[in-house]
Amino acid sequence: MFNSVYDLNLYKIFYVCSISKSFSETAEKMNLTQPAISYSIRQLEEQLKVTLFVRTNSGIELTKEGKALLYYVEKANSLLMSGNKILEEIRNEEVFEINVGVPTHVGAYYFIKYLKVFNDKHPNVRVNIIDKKTSEMLLMLENKELDLLIDTDLTENNNKNIRVDKIKDFKGIFVGNDSFVELGKKNIVTAKELEIYPLILPSTTTTTRKLLDSNFRRKNVLLKSIIETNSSPIAKEIIEAGIGIGWMISEFVQTEINEKKFVEIKTDVDNVMIPISVAYQEKNINKIIKDFINIIKEN
Repeated sequence: MFNSVYDLNLYKIFYVCSISKSFSETAEKMNLTQPAISYSIRQLEEQLKVTLFVRTNSGIELTKEGKALLYYVEKANSLLMSGNKILEEIRNEEVFEINVGVPTHVGAYYFIKYLKVFNDKHPNVRVNIIDKKTSEMLLMLENKELDLLIDTDLTENNNKNIRVDKIKDFKGIFVGNDSFVELGKKNIVTAKELEIYPLILPSTTTTTRKLLDSNFRRKNVLLKSIIETNSSPIAKEIIEAGIGIGWMISEFVQTEINEKKFVEIKTDVDNVMIPISVAYQEKNINKIIKDFINIIKEN
């Protein structure tokens, strides 16, 4: 019986009649004539081969068959109302998914807590996380393949269509595992002293490494690394294995320092402050993307 729009209208008229218990009141509510309501009910009764209403002095009453039908029509109406509500929520959110560029070293230690806040607020929005080189993700952002990019190496972006907002500065420190405890006990380790140890450093092509090298050059020291990696999780594993002393963002290794798995090695070189920023196209954001940005900034 639900195979056509016409049949659905008949069930809708039946439902309103059941509530109002009056053909005339139903006609007024549905902006139809009373004869049209009466005709629709007769059509439905003929299709179902039952009598749905009986006339009384006060209006109309459901028959036994009518009450049985109403039970299921009410359930169907409830489902339709739920569907309308979901569609309204979808319209308000405007998007089903957003694409966020987050390199591993940022995602593992920084991004996840903000993702949780966003997911609690927008459980129906799917978040696709992309992890590539910063240069590749900037290009994806330019081509609108990404909605947001969160990274530590965005200060040199020259694209006028892309806005970069700094979220926070992170401090970089040198750390080693427990085999470097004695070195960690020293108030200051000079750049010259540090030079003799095996070092795990970011790649020479990154802005971070350029800042680090610049600070050491002021002490007339040229850093030489035994291992280079731009992945903080990998660097952390290498440091934990005792292969060498690594440069890390302090927040990313604070748990290991607190648990005495790592020791901080203080140097006479100026700290390198790493800005974590969020990049996006101002002309390409909607309220969901804007809300994600605000969650990151506010927290």
